[in-house]
Amino acid sequence: MYKSFLIFISVLLFIQCELEDKQETIVEEKSSTEENINHLVIGNRYFLAGDYEKALNHYSEAIILDTANAIIYNNIGELYELQEDYDRASVYFNISISKDPMNPLTYNNRGELRVILHDYKGAMRDFNKAILLDPNCGFAYLNRGELKLQTQDVEGAMQDYELCIKHDPNNAVAYNNRGDLKEINGDFEDAINDFNKAIELNANYAIAYVNRAYSKKAIKDYNGSMKDYNRSIELDPQGLFYYDRGELKFETGDVNGACEDWRIAKNKGFTNFTHDSLINEYCNSLNIIQNCILVY
Repeated sequence: MYKSFLIFISVLLFIQCELEDKQETIVEEKSSTEENINHLVIGNRYFLAGDYEKALNHYSEAIILDTANAIIYNNIGELYELQEDYDRASVYFNISISKDPMNPLTYNNRGELRVILHDYKGAMRDFNKAILLDPNCGFAYLNRGELKLQTQDVEGAMQDYELCIKHDPNNAVAYNNRGDLKEINGDFEDAINDFNKAIELNANYAIAYVNRAYSKKAIKDYNGSMKDYNRSIELDPQGLFYYDRGELKFETGDVNGACEDWRIAKNKGFTNFTHDSLINEYCNSLNIIQNCILVY
C-alpha cells in the first residue's frame, strides 16, 4: 500500500489577529500613535486571507516605521516561503534572527525552510536552537521529529513526537504522526488510539481518517475502514485517497468498485507502478469481459 505521511505545514507565527471571514471587508483603521502596529496587524489579516501583495505592502510600511522589529521580517520570510521564493525567505529569516537572536519561533521557521531546501543539517541546528531557547516549544519538537523520520531516525522521531505531545497535548498532528510510526511497527490498536485522538482534536483531519482506515483494515475492521476512507474523500477528494479506498474494495471482493476508484485516482493525477499494474491487470481485462457479455 502507498502510505500517506503528513508533511507538517509551516505554522504561521506572530499573528496577532484571528482569521476573519474572507468575504468581509478588511477595515484599515489608522491611529497616528499606533500606525506601525496597525500596518503589522492589517498585513497579518491580508496574509491569512491569501492576499500576499497587500500583506507585503503593509509589512513594508511597518518596516519603514520600525526597522528593528524582528516580527515583521519573520512574517515577510513566511510570506516569501509560501510563494516559493526561498532565496528571499531565507534573507528575511536571517535578518529577523539578527534583530532578535533569542526568539525560538524564527529559528523554527528557518528550519522548516531549510528542510524544503534539503539543508538537513542546517534545519536540525535550527530546530535544536529553537528547543534550547524554549524547551516547551511543541511544534519545534514536531518539526524535528519529521526531519528525523525523513533522515531514517525512526526512534528519534518517536521521541520527539512524544515530547511534542507532552508540551502541546492538543496537537492533532503529533498524535497522527505518532500513530503513523506505531502503524509501521504493527501496533495497530495503539495507532488507532492516536488517530482517534487526532480526529477528536480536529474532526476535519482527512489524513488521520486515511491512516485510521489503514489500521482498521489491518485488524480486519473492513466496515470501519470503509467509513474512514469515505470520510477522508468527503473532506479531501485527492487521488491517493481514492487509490487507497480502491485497494480496500479490491481486497474485499468489489473489483468493479476498486477499478472505479483507481480510475478516478488516475484522472486526478495520482499514479505509481503498482497503481498502473492493478489497472492493467484487473480493470482493463474487466472491460473486455463486460464488452464481450454485451456483444453476446
